[in-house]
Amino acid sequence: MLLKSLRTGNRINVSAGARALIDMVQKHALDRFGIDLGNPHMNIKDDQGNEQDLWLRYRNYPWIREAILMGLAETGQWQEFQRQADATAGEYLSLGLITSLPPFASLNQFNKNKSTSFLLADAAYDLLTSPILPSRLRKQTLVPLADPISRQVEPRKSQDKPGAARLSSEPSAWDDYQPGAKEALMAGTPGLSKFLPAAGATVTREPRQFDAGRWYQNQVNTLTHHLEEGDLTKEQYQRGLAEAQRDFKELKANAMKKDETQKLYDSFGIKPTPAQMAQTTTTPLPQMLQNLGKMGVGKESVRSITAKDKKGQEITKVSVPKPESVNVANRKLMMLRQLTGMNVMPAPRGAVKEAVEKNGSFIKAPWRNPNAK
Repeated sequence: MLLKSLRTGNRINVSAGARALIDMVQKHALDRFGIDLGNPHMNIKDDQGNEQDLWLRYRNYPWIREAILMGLAETGQWQEFQRQADATAGEYLSLGLITSLPPFASLNQFNKNKSTSFLLADAAYDLLTSPILPSRLRKQTLVPLADPISRQVEPRKSQDKPGAARLSSEPSAWDDYQPGAKEALMAGTPGLSKFLPAAGATVTREPRQFDAGRWYQNQVNTLTHHLEEGDLTKEQYQRGLAEAQRDFKELKANAMKKDETQKLYDSFGIKPTPAQMAQTTTTPLPQMLQNLGKMGVGKESVRSITAKDKKGQEITKVSVPKPESVNVANRKLMMLRQLTGMNVMPAPRGAVKEAVEKNGSFIKAPWRNPNAK
């Protein structure tokens, strides 16, 4: 399953096409006159300076979608033909307001998972504000301009397991998140949508913060236990205690200097569990929070849950969206779409091909012989 930011169905990489065209012109024409255009990338860069290709949605242009259908039928790809035909038929129809309300909303893939109260409030909002401000302008331009992050407007449950200690009866951090009328009004109002959780796949982690005092107390308890058992002499005990005190002062001084993690937790409203050791995972929670903060995601997207560790003690875990699954719209490209009708989306250069190959998928061109090797 590809990430939403890499789903380029019904799109063509115009950046790659432009590079290929320029390369062809360079080889067959400009080289003869000694003109060198260099190696133009024909793409844009994100906030981190990474190159992103532009993928143009071509289904919006006349005759292209029909030609695709003919190609699918000619090559016998009937399952894909049926899916594309249904989508094309829907684009020929002008759907009214009633189709976004129950029970017809279940036929719309964008509304079928939304609650009845959400759909009713959203429809009422459109009716009341459309004489003053067209709904399409408000929803597709003003709201994304104020908040370019895709927000969660459907019920969501965490699919991941918050650690090996998860119980079968343990609830999800998102069980009580049921967007209704209030969330519909927030999602449709410029500036208010940012108070809704960011949409995206979630991951659950236990927030831990190294506690020098807890570490020191554990060292003292261990030394005392060995002294009482006769494993250590009083001289060895005093020497070990002195070493622990020296290390404790150093650890405490370092902890006071390195308080960035604590500030990060505070900004997201997270209270970490004091621990003798910092949490070691493939993707540490502080790193994910830092990436989310750079994207503009805050504590509105954090959900807490109470779980139990291996010893049966209650601990607090938090569920946050994975940074790579959060969709952040490019404001410039969004304005280009509104002003010119060109529906383009950016994707990291080479990421789509890599993701498709990783998922074991392949692209079928309708004009290519499916039996060819």
